[in-house]
Amino acid sequence: MKVLKLNSENQLFIIIIAITISILFLLGYNFFNIRSTEIVLSKKDLCEKCMIEYLQARRYEKNYIIRETVKWIEKVTESIKSANAICKQLEIEIPEISIYYNKFMGLVKVKGKDKDFEMILVPLARKVEEKIDLQKEILNKQIKIFQIQRQVIFIVITLVFLILSVFAILISRKLKVKIKTDKEELKAKEVELEETSMELALGLSENFEVLRQISNGNLTVKAPEESKVEILASLGKIINEMIE
Repeated sequence: MKVLKLNSENQLFIIIIAITISILFLLGYNFFNIRSTEIVLSKKDLCEKCMIEYLQARRYEKNYIIRETVKWIEKVTESIKSANAICKQLEIEIPEISIYYNKFMGLVKVKGKDKDFEMILVPLARKVEEKIDLQKEILNKQIKIFQIQRQVIFIVITLVFLILSVFAILISRKLKVKIKTDKEELKAKEVELEETSMELALGLSENFEVLRQISNGNLTVKAPEESKVEILASLGKIINEMIE
């Protein structure tokens, strides 16, 4: 049973170009995936900072309860402002942070006792911590999804590379068959076939290395555009155009 029938080198060339474009698309998506992961990781770091600022406010609150000095009120205010600013950066809403601060200031004004602070502020504190932890959990799930996507892309790219290699072998064989049919130019064609095969192997190796570098996020590399093999020259130009 014939699975694939190729009538000419042009058909092989078109298939190789289509595969190359698919690889470049996957590599571009992989680069976007890497950038998205970095953004999510930065958001996760901000969540950690928000939690730290809030916990600092809680510690300053306890210092105020013990010492009842104004400087601890100022420190609570600074930490709460910082936590709210981080929430704006993250584009999330945790109104309990402001509610906690307003309740704290209300207790300060009426000179509330230790019991008042504990009964009113502790439940709010738990809600704030739960919301920040929930946001971190959401970001962790996004990171896992991106990691799985990168693994899938890597597997797909590897398979496509193998397919591309098979087509390269088919081209070499097709050239060899064509040479064998021409007895008068057999020796000259054999030399040409060897040179072409070597050029093709080296050229594909160089292009594969460029594609591998791109998959790692390096967009400064360039594929060779000059080659005795027209397919390799065109392939290099296409890769460089896609990089740009």
